[in-house]
Amino acid sequence: LPMPKLYLIDDSSMNAFATGRNPQHAAVAVTRGLLEKLSLDEVKGVVAHELAHVRNWDMFLMTAIAV
Repeated sequence: LPMPKLYLIDDSSMNAFATGRNPQHAAVAVTRGLLEKLSLDEVKGVVAHELAHVRNWDMFLMTAIAV
């Protein structure tokens, strides 16, 4: 799995998401609030979940379904 771009969103809410058309053009974003409110192990779990979306091509699949 290629390393996706990582983004930090300056927002107090807890959120994370993966985006991109395929694993080679993927990005994972997390909010400041998520990093502040969760433990390191919880953050690792959230990021692993988002990376699984990248690995499984979920963004491409959901876009194809929506069209």
